[in-house]
Amino acid sequence: MTSITNKMAAIRLHGVQLLLSTLLAAMIMGCNTQKPSTTQSTNFIAPDYVKKDYKKILVICRIDPETYRKRIEKGIVSELNDHRYNAGPAYEFVTQDLIRDSLKLRSTVETKGYDAAILLTYLGQMTSVQDQYTLNGNMYSVLAGSYPVVDLETSAQKIAYFQADFFIAGKRGTQWRSNVRAKLGRDLDIATQQMAMELRKKMQADRIF
Repeated sequence: MTSITNKMAAIRLHGVQLLLSTLLAAMIMGCNTQKPSTTQSTNFIAPDYVKKDYKKILVICRIDPETYRKRIEKGIVSELNDHRYNAGPAYEFVTQDLIRDSLKLRSTVETKGYDAAILLTYLGQMTSVQDQYTLNGNMYSVLAGSYPVVDLETSAQKIAYFQADFFIAGKRGTQWRSNVRAKLGRDLDIATQQMAMELRKKMQADRIF
């Protein structure tokens, strides 16, 4: 009788050990399959994008008249340079004649040391999600295209929306996309500074640079 009791106790002990081992294994497997915690972003980020240090970032704003383009590009370049990102404005050397010669354009951009570009495309004032643009070219071809003519200093205008795209040398298509706002109705340079700060913070939060 004692022998049978001992055998039953041994069986129960083995069963408990097996159950504990199974639970432990399941917990270990569960831990191993968990993905590292990342910040969820509503902005588009290319699936294969890898953050790196860029030598020089070209800032392009598709907008006319030329005075608005210069002020916006200068404002964003200033914001990036103030935070130790080397950047330069497209208006300093990108002319219509240069855009017409794609080989010369590419050579000029590379000679000046640019390996990334931020492109700002005017969306309008109604909504931040209206008229999105999908750009599948490389960072040289995005310099071409039509530039909308707008008046950013009309008193009736309150907020201007821009689509920001990030391109890198050697890759086709945008690597990151988001919308940024310029709050108008006062000094355009102040509005540009706020927009530039919003853009930089979004790119940093998404670990683009």
